[in-house]
Amino acid sequence: MSLPLHRCLVPSQRPRQNIKTVCYRINQSWIDSPFCHIPSLSACVPTTRTVHLRTRSTVFHPLSSMIICCDLGSGVNSTKWDTRQQQNNTTNINLQSRCFARGSARRRNQNQDPDMRNCQSIEDLIQMAYTHVRSMSPRGISAFWTLVPQHLRTSRGKGKNKENHGLMKRQYRSILDHTLERIETFHHRDLTTTALGLAKIVNKVGNSRNRGGSHQILYNLLIGKNSATKEFIFLQFMSASMFVLHEFDARSLSNFIYACGLAGYAPKLKGGTFLGILAEEIPPLLGSFTSQGLSNVIWAYATLNESNPQLLKEVADHIIALDNVDEFKPQHISNIVWAYATAKESHPVLFNKLANAAIKRKNEFSSQEIANFLWAYATNGEIDQNLFSSLVSTIEPILDECKPQDLANIAWSYAVANVDVPSLFDDAFIHACLQKENEFNVGNLTQLHQWHLWQKELESDIGMPPSSLRDKCYDAFASTPPSISVLQKNVVSELSSIGLRPEEEVLTKGGYRLDALVEVSGKKIGVEVDGPSHFLGKVPTCSTILKHRQVANLDGIPVVSVPYWEWNKLGKNRVKKQQYLRSLLGVVDVD
Repeated sequence: MSLPLHRCLVPSQRPRQNIKTVCYRINQSWIDSPFCHIPSLSACVPTTRTVHLRTRSTVFHPLSSMIICCDLGSGVNSTKWDTRQQQNNTTNINLQSRCFARGSARRRNQNQDPDMRNCQSIEDLIQMAYTHVRSMSPRGISAFWTLVPQHLRTSRGKGKNKENHGLMKRQYRSILDHTLERIETFHHRDLTTTALGLAKIVNKVGNSRNRGGSHQILYNLLIGKNSATKEFIFLQFMSASMFVLHEFDARSLSNFIYACGLAGYAPKLKGGTFLGILAEEIPPLLGSFTSQGLSNVIWAYATLNESNPQLLKEVADHIIALDNVDEFKPQHISNIVWAYATAKESHPVLFNKLANAAIKRKNEFSSQEIANFLWAYATNGEIDQNLFSSLVSTIEPILDECKPQDLANIAWSYAVANVDVPSLFDDAFIHACLQKENEFNVGNLTQLHQWHLWQKELESDIGMPPSSLRDKCYDAFASTPPSISVLQKNVVSELSSIGLRPEEEVLTKGGYRLDALVEVSGKKIGVEVDGPSHFLGKVPTCSTILKHRQVANLDGIPVVSVPYWEWNKLGKNRVKKQQYLRSLLGVVDVD
């Protein structure tokens, strides 16, 4: 029996130990743990048989004491092999197949699994699973973890008493221990379904203010102090997934990646990332992904701040090539454009296609979906007057449903787009904001202040009325401490050298801070030294454009930009730098 195309080099013993750093010496190289990249596994292949390795990426995971090769060319015989002892104390690594274990697990009688769908409470669910846990198949275990988050939505109360709380805790732990003990026997669908169920629980209890009953037990059990337990659990799933990755279909792959996003965890590897490995599996399966699968995948990459421009390009090209995107629900559309904007990836053709789809289904958007959708278009500078005007009728009826973040995102997006819609921003909008005054965070308050400044630009009668909320907005916006970069110091130094006597970190009436303010021929000019964060490629971000526009319109100060790449091109030549600044500011001669 052979193991096709993949993937497993596993030691025969799996020590049960706490998380710690382990070093193995393989092929004269020291590899740090946990989870690190190995350039080659040739030292691990026995000399008695030739096995051709075609390694895209190789991962070592000491938590489960396993070596994982992510792409083996020819099959590996299922017989256990031992490497010969090397004189340099290279660690012995056993090669064994998991096929027998997984095969026998698949042949288990699934009729032994209890029917948990009719459980009326989370207590009933836990009791049933605990009673049958030793006889449950991987499919039954995955069904349990899928049902738990559904019951958590309706579970509000604390444990009835300390005895009941203690019992639930023991039952949960027993089921989790059994899950992790059996994880290597899981079929790929059971593995990904279980991981997704656990990730939904982690996301639910991690963001919940409810710290009673099952919520508290599951928080302690699955997340733990500083998320150490969560990371340990999901490392086990990620390690196990490498052995069956070749079996993943589009649904399994999207579910597993989405689980990483919900759990908020995906380990970094030397020379790459875990999600980078999974990304390589996506392109051949793109035609099989549903719209939800696509949106879940790129949402997870953006949420985890996993930069993968190539994957985003391939997904965008795939969506563009579709005859239509009628299958794409508002949530899918919103998540996709949000992910591209969050990843700072511009794709105008994709955004244009999804804008047309959004207008067709505009009455189906929820408040969060429409807010995130607008934020994405404003953030990426995809300003379409028709799009922003068309969605006003969608927002007006759901203002009362908007959360603080939704209100702030909507207001800020229209301010950036500079699309005047008096019918939206009226007394009803102000009332909705005032009702949630104490729920806005600093970022929301900053956005609302910029919206207020925009109303001043329009000379509108609305704006934020004098109130404690208006004061909070200004304070949040203006109190951000300045951060002076080396680049900014260098530019200011050269401004001084040409006799302009720049003022640094000038606070304008509107609350903006200018890197420098100089006077040329009796006219004040703001100088902004813009680093990489101020650009998408070499196009100024929406925030940069909004700042320059509002300072010019409200404070009467034109703003010029010194892009980082133009300044860096000048090297250390001070003469060229000074000539550059004179040309930029229109300085002919300064006495």
